[in-house]
Amino acid sequence: MLTEAGLAMQQQMWSVYSEAIAEYFGCHLNDEELQVMQQVLERMLTKACK
Repeated sequence: MLTEAGLAMQQQMWSVYSEAIAEYFGCHLNDEELQVMQQVLERMLTKACK
């Protein structure tokens, strides 16, 4: 479980990681797959941060 400080750091770092994820992984998925993956990861993050 992330502390408040850890969550803040994760949010700051996301811009760097999101670009790399899009470049190295996103190009292998179609739009529908990307949408499903985003929904799943957002749900996991939301549940993990409660």
